[in-house]
Amino acid sequence: MKSIKESARNRLPPAGSIFDWHTSKVSHRNKVVLVSDNISQKETEEFGFNYGESIQAALDRAMRAEREEAKVTVIPVGGLTVPTRE
Repeated sequence: MKSIKESARNRLPPAGSIFDWHTSKVSHRNKVVLVSDNISQKETEEFGFNYGESIQAALDRAMRAEREEAKVTVIPVGGLTVPTRE
């Protein structure tokens, strides 16, 4: 079975749910940082996301890396959100 990320990368029909498909499309085109008290760094990386130890640390890192070109979106309760904007 093909992975969800592989499906998005190759523009194939989704290998998982619609949530997984949209999340994969967004994470393929953007740097996604997951900040959670309940998900470890190892689990975060297994999901294919970058780990953030806190919201402030993730924002600071993004602003340093991207400087004035940074575009940051904070999605509270991201596990209940389906990202669709490209």
